[in-house]
Amino acid sequence: MRKRPPQDDLPDGIVPLPRGPAPTPRPPGGCGLTGCLYGTMILFALLLMVMVGLALFRQWQVPPPAYPGR
Repeated sequence: MRKRPPQDDLPDGIVPLPRGPAPTPRPPGGCGLTGCLYGTMILFALLLMVMVGLALFRQWQVPPPAYPGR
């Protein structure tokens, strides 16, 4: 098996860990994917409830009954 050529930027042996905790990445700004999805779902559900409520409680125009003699 051939040996790889040495790379100068990679250290040999054990590399000591830095002291202290690792820096935590900052969350991205805005609502994010799940926040926007939940907001959209809530808005859609409210809009659907309003539409169903308006359809149920409005006064429907009923055509007059057919004349029985004709």
